[in-house]
Amino acid sequence: MIVLATLLLVIGTILLVLGTILIALGAFLIAAGMLLILMGVALIAAGAYLLIRRALGRH
Repeated sequence: MIVLATLLLVIGTILLVLGTILIALGAFLIAAGMLLILMGVALIAAGAYLLIRRALGRH
């Protein structure tokens, strides 16, 4: 469970960085960059949720 949560956090962070790079590259890539950022935020939220749930003792 912790491995999955950590993996979600890492992948989410990578997606955030890639999305930011795409937005910086040019106007036509803004939509793709924003989509990657949203996916990254969702994955980070899912990973954080799993870690918090585990920390609270609810498996």
